[in-house]
Amino acid sequence: SPTIAAVQLADQVSPAYNMVNSALSNVTGFDKQTPRSFLVYVDEPMMNLLQPLVERDSGMGNCEIVFKLPPIDEEQLFNQLSLQKAELAIDIGQLPSLSYNSQLFYREHMVFICRKDHPRIDGVINKELFYQEKHIILKLRRSRLSVLEYFAGETIHERKASCECDSILSMMALIAESDCVGITSSSMADKYADKLALQQIALPFNQNPVIHNMIWHKRNECHPAHIWLRGKLNRMIELKDMRNGVDTYRELVLHKNDSTLEYK
Repeated sequence: SPTIAAVQLADQVSPAYNMVNSALSNVTGFDKQTPRSFLVYVDEPMMNLLQPLVERDSGMGNCEIVFKLPPIDEEQLFNQLSLQKAELAIDIGQLPSLSYNSQLFYREHMVFICRKDHPRIDGVINKELFYQEKHIILKLRRSRLSVLEYFAGETIHERKASCECDSILSMMALIAESDCVGITSSSMADKYADKLALQQIALPFNQNPVIHNMIWHKRNECHPAHIWLRGKLNRMIELKDMRNGVDTYRELVLHKNDSTLEYK
């Protein structure tokens, strides 16, 4: 392990090292035919969305993108990006430091799910019935809140809980074999609801959009390999959206009057 003196020395020389490394990288450029592995931290919906796209992509050359769930502790996640243990992260949440850049990557919403032959629910759900049913509660990995509490646009009352889990697929599998209900992301529901014989139903609540941001350390902003990686992932999502007829929700609009960000 580094001593205190070594850590202090590293902190002092790292800005100069990063500048030199960035300059050399810009001169040498990036060749995707040169073998290289990129580590990207992603949440569960993005892992299920992106990993199959990467495996089917014929333009990877000799590069590979490895996906991994992010550390539970947010500080540890950003520490990994700072130490270049991972190239970038795709996750929900706000940036804790001006040392990082963020870009809207994917926008979706939450949906209500239950099994298709549920004895009391058939294609629609109201608030009264919602609170009468037993729920599989999905907890966010880096929050004490449930997914519904985190993204709801109004106050959520206490629900009847059958169990709690932090895996979306585990929750969906449990719901498929019981009369319990739950909440999941639209991308996960679109991918697995039919396979697990689940109903997808609009929530009886106002909700905020689920925003997945691409996050990276600013030192990599102009690095050719990093630019290629960000571009590759963005193009994969854009092509997927085009195939699915989605062409507007990735547009980010900055309103000059109040400098607030809104998503279409």
